[in-house]
Amino acid sequence: MNDKYYIFPKSKQQEAPPSPSSSPTLSEVGGKALSLIRTSALQFPVPPGFVLTVSFFQPWLEQIKQTKAWESFLSRVASADPEGSVTREDCDAIKEQCKKILKLNAEQRRYIQDAIKAAFGHDNADHLGIVAVRSSSPEEDLAGSSFAGGYDTSLGVTSAGLQDAIINSFASLFDHRIYLYKIQHGMAADAPRIAIIVQKQIASDVSGVGFSLNPNNNCFDEIVISSNFGLGESVVSGIITPDTYVVDRFDPSNMKVISKKVADKTSAIWLDEESGGTRQDPNKSPTAQALTDDEIMEVARMVADVEEKYFDGSPADIEWAFHNNTLYLLQARPVTAHVPLFPEMITERGKEKRLYLDVMVMTQGFSDPLSTLGLDIWKTSLARMKPTMSTEGFDGLMFNIHGREYMNISNMLMMTGGTAMVNTALRPNDKSLDRAFASIDLKDYTPSYVPEGCKGIFGKSIKQLLLTVPNILRGMYYGKDSMQQYVKDTNALLEH
Repeated sequence: MNDKYYIFPKSKQQEAPPSPSSSPTLSEVGGKALSLIRTSALQFPVPPGFVLTVSFFQPWLEQIKQTKAWESFLSRVASADPEGSVTREDCDAIKEQCKKILKLNAEQRRYIQDAIKAAFGHDNADHLGIVAVRSSSPEEDLAGSSFAGGYDTSLGVTSAGLQDAIINSFASLFDHRIYLYKIQHGMAADAPRIAIIVQKQIASDVSGVGFSLNPNNNCFDEIVISSNFGLGESVVSGIITPDTYVVDRFDPSNMKVISKKVADKTSAIWLDEESGGTRQDPNKSPTAQALTDDEIMEVARMVADVEEKYFDGSPADIEWAFHNNTLYLLQARPVTAHVPLFPEMITERGKEKRLYLDVMVMTQGFSDPLSTLGLDIWKTSLARMKPTMSTEGFDGLMFNIHGREYMNISNMLMMTGGTAMVNTALRPNDKSLDRAFASIDLKDYTPSYVPEGCKGIFGKSIKQLLLTVPNILRGMYYGKDSMQQYVKDTNALLEH
């Protein structure tokens, strides 16, 4: 048994040299490889491959740490300003050393030979076929960090280019972007670690990404799929505008496509199956829908299954590909670009949707939760300023939970004049808020009944407005006296 490589998917029928344990750790193989190993174990259609572990690359790290480029880098990392002291040139110098001095030693070549036989059934590395070579850092593709696009990936790699592709991925460990990301997220920059994936390259007919929630409006009942012809690199790298499909899974047993935006996909990236590598060609039918309706639903079901079976219900982000009408799972990671909700705020699948507005972010400009004392002061102030708005429970217009204050937009929509209030009082105040409202259909978030806490609020609001008329008139004619009264009322409020 060794700890230098792991294969996926694991097959009981596979005759292979003594191979590692089937339960690697994150620190051994990194986030991306661990995801491939575990999703393949769950019987998802993951193309076969293997991961060279952090331990496999220890000899290379030791070589790099003997160079003057590394010594110079360490001295700058230890400075008072590590973010500003380490330059792109410092990082490039280490990357240059990687490409200059690193080579696979005899032991590493033997491990790769064994891994190729175990994963692909080939007797030697000269018949590797075409593979993709990707990084898998222990800090990558996690819920709190993604490193999206930071490390180098090599597509269409043949046997002749395997060593160079592995070295390129290893060298990207020292990229300046990676260094800055680590510093800015409180990670150790002087203890680099990396594992590298070698995986069968799928000659995709259509590929793309899928999210188990809608990152545009934070709706947990919508799956969003982006696609283009060819390899998924054109989608994830942003070189084209992909098709975008939104699938409503409000009723999990009856998912349906609710939105299609078919883009003008001017080009695609294709795998060169003869000699390896990739090529970018114009699409013959750039405005054709990349996925059929049936394929959209097949991808949507895979996204939902990955969320349920691998992420235990937490939002999932996958990369997928179709080849010869077969759907493959290429990657799975947690969604990082969304606003997490407290469990009490998430409705069950098939139940009425709810739309909330974070009052603290909108009105105060900060997103940290309030302390218990701070929230009590905030509640008291709000109750005095807007007494018609309930701040107790989910059936009113406002509620507080875990140090935060939310406006229940769904309940507001059931009030007399509620929709007008959203369109005239809320949307004009903030452009990002206006864009968010524009991206959704408010009818989908309007409840079928008037909650108890909202009954009679319109009448109470009119009454409260009329009560302010004397104060307005007093202010117009007796401004100085009004200001004194304002100070007196404010002091009284603070005393309570």
